[in-house]
Amino acid sequence: MTIEEAKQELQSVRALASRIAGRKRRLLSLRNSTQSVRISRYGESVGSTDKDRVERCLDNLRKLEEQLLVDIPKLEALKAEIIAKIEVLPYPQCEVLSRHYIEGQPIAVVAQLMHYGRRGVYRILNCGIERYSKLFTK
Repeated sequence: MTIEEAKQELQSVRALASRIAGRKRRLLSLRNSTQSVRISRYGESVGSTDKDRVERCLDNLRKLEEQLLVDIPKLEALKAEIIAKIEVLPYPQCEVLSRHYIEGQPIAVVAQLMHYGRRGVYRILNCGIERYSKLFTK
């Protein structure tokens, strides 16, 4: 794996976390919408002539929910795999990589929390990315 590929893989952790959170919100929204549907007298109160519309909508919601329930564990497994790869690295590199890429802390904050200079953190980060790319090949 090249250094650029390693950077992209490490940067994908935050995107994966965002996608997982989005899918969980969507799943919660679907569950709430299925609970708020009025089944009795739906056609009369809304003016719809299609009596099976509610059942079709509920079936579509159920299919979407099943798909989301399959997607979420896959994304979480991919995120856990990347985190496990980072944890293999030696101390300062794994700490800087996890703080920056997983927790999303800016370099200035990482430097302050770890009592390093910003340039030192950048050196550790670059060395960690280089080591990460050499350890794990696709």
